[in-house]
Amino acid sequence: VIFDRGLPDVVGFLDVSGLPIPGAIDTACRNVRYIGPIFRAPAWRDIYRQDSERIQDWAGAVASDEAVTAAWRRYGYKMTTLPLAPVDERLALLREALKS
Repeated sequence: VIFDRGLPDVVGFLDVSGLPIPGAIDTACRNVRYIGPIFRAPAWRDIYRQDSERIQDWAGAVASDEAVTAAWRRYGYKMTTLPLAPVDERLALLREALKS
């Protein structure tokens, strides 16, 4: 099973918004653990576009990426950053990593 988002993302988005982290969210992040590999798709200027779903400007997208990445690390996860590369290259990396 592959998840697009996880509980630490909530913490990152709360952090970047300047909002407190509810105790229940912190507890869930500490106790509901994800098993192997955690991939990060970093903000990528060349492909970033605002639309009805991505309402942040570029600076906001970068700040969110930094906050979410910091939250995952705060909860002890090691992340693999996907390269800024064509989809087929990124997909090959994911497939190789998920073989094990």
